[in-house]
Amino acid sequence: MCIRMIPPEDVSVGTISATQASPITTTQCTASSCPSTTTAVRVNPVIVSPAVRVTPVIVSPVTTATGTVTTTPVTMTPMLCTNCDIAAIAPVMEANTVFENTNTVGANGCTQTNAICRRTDDQVCTGVILSATNAAGTSTIFSAMNANQVSGLLTCQADGTYSSGSVTGITKLMCTFDTCVPPCATCDIEAVKPLMNPPDSSFDITGSTPDGQACKRYVVTCRNMIPCPAINLYAEIGTGGEQLIKTEENGATSASAEVDCGNDAKLTFMGMFPVSHSSRGKSLNALKLEEGIYQNLGFQVCTTCDIAAIAPVMEANTVFENTNTVGADGCTQTNAICRRTDAQVSTEVTLSATNAAGTSTISSAMNANQVSGLLTFQADGTYSSGSVTGITKLVCTFVTSVPPCASCDIEAVRPLMDQPNSYFDIIDRTPTGQTCKVYQVQCNYNGVSCAAVLLYATIRQLGNDIEDPIALGNDVEMMATELACGNDGTLTFIGL
Repeated sequence: MCIRMIPPEDVSVGTISATQASPITTTQCTASSCPSTTTAVRVNPVIVSPAVRVTPVIVSPVTTATGTVTTTPVTMTPMLCTNCDIAAIAPVMEANTVFENTNTVGANGCTQTNAICRRTDDQVCTGVILSATNAAGTSTIFSAMNANQVSGLLTCQADGTYSSGSVTGITKLMCTFDTCVPPCATCDIEAVKPLMNPPDSSFDITGSTPDGQACKRYVVTCRNMIPCPAINLYAEIGTGGEQLIKTEENGATSASAEVDCGNDAKLTFMGMFPVSHSSRGKSLNALKLEEGIYQNLGFQVCTTCDIAAIAPVMEANTVFENTNTVGADGCTQTNAICRRTDAQVSTEVTLSATNAAGTSTISSAMNANQVSGLLTFQADGTYSSGSVTGITKLVCTFVTSVPPCASCDIEAVRPLMDQPNSYFDIIDRTPTGQTCKVYQVQCNYNGVSCAAVLLYATIRQLGNDIEDPIALGNDVEMMATELACGNDGTLTFIGL
């Protein structure tokens, strides 16, 4: 049984210390007038998020011997968001791959871990994915196309688990490497075709890779419908200029040469010099001179691209932006950006590209309001991004966009555990038709009325975390208050 007590003057909202319980006035009594007394006990504060920590404080009934009534301060619980163990969730790696991680300390003092899935050989994969498993299942949290590694930032939470964006309580990481081949199997032979053929002529490419060999080899051929005094096959090479790689004379109708895909993923002729890719704004050029020899078809200009021709159709409150730079090879590169113009945050923002093969995602971001991706102007007058070439249209997608004030993670402020004979409730009190979330948090003491029930929260003021009581009730079984999700996506108590 709890006996009603009159709390001391210094037990009130805004005046109680965050580190020590206020003393209760000593009262002398006799055995008949004071058979039992109560001692005010405050439960340990528990950190539950960098922005807000809610800690129930209950003055529970504790029977003591007849006589003086005193209080005992309880030691504060330290921050737990620095004790995450990345090894406990590290992925099982396949051959020739490695999982690496480096730790840093975030602005809120919590551990942040950069997790890296990486190949240890020189192979390149069509996709490298870092996934995370939690109670809800397995989700992709970071990915990269045409790469040999991917990395992403994980944040240590107050419950001792890692999170990434909306994926919380991570129990296992997984690294996936899709369709990995040596660089010498990835050359884009189509990119070095001449832009056009002279009249009555054709340009052919035939695969000639030996059986069982991974590195690609091709035969390139210039053909003419009528015999020519000479047919010269030239290549424009990466160092600049032209190189004669094959000549057929005396009434020839064709000239052929073999080109190999090198260990640097560049096409070469007899291993002597690289044949420039269209990704460098160059091409393998057939030339045709007087008396039936191939004339110069002209070198591809890779600076006259038109991003407006493939720009996406944007929905309300979004915008497509782009900035151009010049690559090391002199060709135009365009940074394409899909961005919201309001304050809303999307669960995922995706930049996709359409070409003859269909639509592919070229860049994505989770829990963001924008995404960007680098496009490269090609020798055929189209844009490309990684293995996605001949882009005819871009698409920006914003999935489940809500204002920041609708995105607060109320579960993150739940105490790590309930005190004996008590429990903690969260109730959504958002008014009908209102987007910004409002929650009621309450501490209940199992149907027993107590001298005092206090609810504490850790708030951020001037860059510092300060613990303060936010609700106090006397002679009650429970205490409740409301928290609102603010415009910055963090929970607040009456605006604090």
